[in-house]
Formats: sequence, structure tokens, C-alpha cells
Amino acid sequence: MRLCRYLKPTRIRRALRLFVVWWRMPGRIEAQPMSVLLPSLDPPHPPPSPRPGAIEDIADAALLFIDRWRLPLDDRCLPRTLSLYHCLRLEGVPVEVVFGVRPHSGLQEGHAWLELDGRPLMEPAQRMQGFVPIFHHPDRREEHDPPGSVR
Repeated sequence: MRLCRYLKPTRIRRALRLFVVWWRMPGRIEAQPMSVLLPSLDPPHPPPSPRPGAIEDIADAALLFIDRWRLPLDDRCLPRTLSLYHCLRLEGVPVEVVFGVRPHSGLQEGHAWLELDGRPLMEPAQRMQGFVPIFHHPDRREEHDPPGSVR
């Protein structure tokens, strides 16, 4: 019975989309500055509300395609985060990309992750320890400013 859940066309479509987006993301990251890449990942017309099952299906696909091939010392948080962001936003899930830093061996270590309602999404708690957010996309101020307001 559980296998039938995985063979649903919507679930397969979401998994394949994530795989293709993730596979192409490193090339996009190298080819475009972040100021161009991030807005290009936003869908032009997202659904007004999240589609049912989107987070679960995409999280399962991430575990299957992305996290399984990740080595413990191999940090690919940026392609993973941007790919998940794009696919979840297409499904109407209002996630944010967050970039953060923390001190590490006298240097600054960076990390990228997703947040939903201000909480990390699909991110182990131990990986988040000590990171201070320095940037959000979309910019929280833009999403909460009333139309016509001036900053």
C-alpha cells in the first residue's frame, strides 16, 4: 500500500523536477551573480496557496536525490537550498532562502538554508548551531511593506 503513494504521477513529477533543477543548479550559480539568480528562481505566477503534499513530496525527493549523494565533508548547501526553494515556490509554498555565517577556526563559515514561517525547513538542528542570518530572499521588508509604501 505504501508503494502506491510513491508512484503517484504528481509525486513523480515533483521528484523529477527537483532532480533536473538540482542537477543544473551548480552551472547557474557559476554563470550568474546571486542578484540575478535569486529572482530568476521565483515563479512568475505561483499558486495562491500551497498545493497539497508539496512539502512532503519534495522533502522525500531531496532525501533520495540530493542528501543521499552528499558526503559528510562535502558542503553543497547552496545548490540544494536554491533547488528546493525554486521547486517549493512553484508549488506555492512561501519559503525563504537564508544565508548565514558563524565563526569557525578564526574564519567565517557560511551556510544557506530554507525557512518556512521563520523556522528552518528540511535542515538538521545540529547543522544550524551558531549560524546568524545575514540575508533573506525574498527580502522580508518587501513582502511586508504595504503597496505604495516608500522605504
